[in-house]
Amino acid sequence: MKVLRSIGLPVALLCLITAATPGLACLLEEAPSSSPIQEDPSATDPSSPTRLTKASASAAPQTLARVRALDAQASQLKTRGKYDEAESLYRQSLALNEATLGPDHREVGASLNNLAALCEARGNYAEAKRLFQRAITIKEKLLPPDHPSLAVSLNNLATVYFAQGDYGEVEALYQRSLKITERSVGVDHLDLAPALNNLAMLYRTIGRLEESESLFRRALVLLERSQDADPIGLGRSLENLAGVFRLQGKYLDAEQFCRRALAIKEKHLGQSHPEVATSLNSLAGVVYASGRLPEAELLYRRALSIREATFGADHITTGTTLNNLAVLYLSQKKPGEAASLFERALKITQSSLGPEHPETARNLNNLASGYCAQGKYAEAESVWTQGVTILERAFGPESLELAGSFDQQVDCYQARNRLDLAEPLANRALRIREGKLQPAHPGLAASYNRMAGVYQASGKLPES
Repeated sequence: MKVLRSIGLPVALLCLITAATPGLACLLEEAPSSSPIQEDPSATDPSSPTRLTKASASAAPQTLARVRALDAQASQLKTRGKYDEAESLYRQSLALNEATLGPDHREVGASLNNLAALCEARGNYAEAKRLFQRAITIKEKLLPPDHPSLAVSLNNLATVYFAQGDYGEVEALYQRSLKITERSVGVDHLDLAPALNNLAMLYRTIGRLEESESLFRRALVLLERSQDADPIGLGRSLENLAGVFRLQGKYLDAEQFCRRALAIKEKHLGQSHPEVATSLNSLAGVVYASGRLPEAELLYRRALSIREATFGADHITTGTTLNNLAVLYLSQKKPGEAASLFERALKITQSSLGPEHPETARNLNNLASGYCAQGKYAEAESVWTQGVTILERAFGPESLELAGSFDQQVDCYQARNRLDLAEPLANRALRIREGKLQPAHPGLAASYNRMAGVYQASGKLPES
């Protein structure tokens, strides 16, 4: 039986709330090396009941073989970042399955899942949501309500809502997925760890840090005591928990867990594996937050070297490390070098994901911070406006993504002493976080501090 794999760190902006440097851009979190979108086990699990239609019973073997070949080729193209070609093949596969098996067959559900996963990767969240919901409808017709395949689809739909910042929907879907998995395998089974990690990741994101830590620790116990646990999965779980410690300001604990994860991956995969680069990037973020910038630079450079050697200079993960190295350069008062790396990262993202993808918007906003640090205010304003427009179109006017973008522009306006422009943006960012985050979340505290700083600079001391 295939089960959920836990998500790693979602690709998103993580503003360094501990940094004192005005105008500092944001680190990009690591993309999980195993996608949060899960494979559909229903098509290959012979233990699951299925309702055969006349069409499915007489499906030609060569047609099914063609579907499998299309899916395999599309998966390879997706891995290489060739999304247009991959989508074309996935749509061909779906059409063949529908024509051969009918619209409500489980194989059609698997094809819908594959296509939806690609749409999610491309930032086409509306289409991804529609396709995942259709896949769930098919499974709810054909499968028992506690079938593990349904838990996979619920997880996948939750991932789209997660990307859009609709955290209420995410929690309901993850909790339902977790309950199904508990009924399927029991409360102490290793296969429960990914579902625990996913819900913990949500709680970490919205600032319910104690609940997040508790769930991550529960998953970690399951992994550590099982002889069947994947050591790389154990490493990812350690990094997830380190992320909670980092938000709590427990940098020593976070570093210890990151170093343990790195050692596990180096032992099992070698020192030049892309998973090792992911761990190096995570460790570098903790070291950076601790204020040890030269050491963080060495770690980022090693991660960059691995990714360039493995994937090439123009791969999306290479762009993530370029961005993070650029943030470090801003902290070191090297705005020219930072802007150069931001520009390179932006070109990679635009080429890989397209000009309207949210990841492109995040890179645009970081580049705006680089231009601001150079005193290129007109260029910064233009680039920032492009990024905000994309994010607002993708996530709506009340998203945490927008709040992070407003922070960057507020810092730039403060550097220019344009407090009249900074104040409304800082206030809007604060109101968004008040509506989305728990009171103890560090991001909310940082937003209050930024708002107070604007008021003080404006001479509005009672308000601050």
